[in-house]
Amino acid sequence: MISQICVLIFGYARVGKDYKLCDEIRNYLDTHLVFVFDAPHGQEVYYLTDSYFKWKSKIEQLRGLIFTNRKFVEYRIKEDIRISAIFEGWLVTTKNSK
Repeated sequence: MISQICVLIFGYARVGKDYKLCDEIRNYLDTHLVFVFDAPHGQEVYYLTDSYFKWKSKIEQLRGLIFTNRKFVEYRIKEDIRISAIFEGWLVTTKNSK
């Protein structure tokens, strides 16, 4: 409930261009595994659990990277988009080959 209120306040602070308050709220939400991202259609909010991060250290080792939780969420979102695009491309070629 508190995180939902913070998300609303974050939205109002963003509209009011109070970026310092936005940063403070975003950092607070990040510590509670609530991640707010700007998107073309508004804001996307991800309410995550600890299990979302269970492979974080393994991916860091494989990729040679070090992620904050926020950067890891961004990485996973981009990977999901990339994999979806690959699948969609495969699906189109499969349909066209019939």
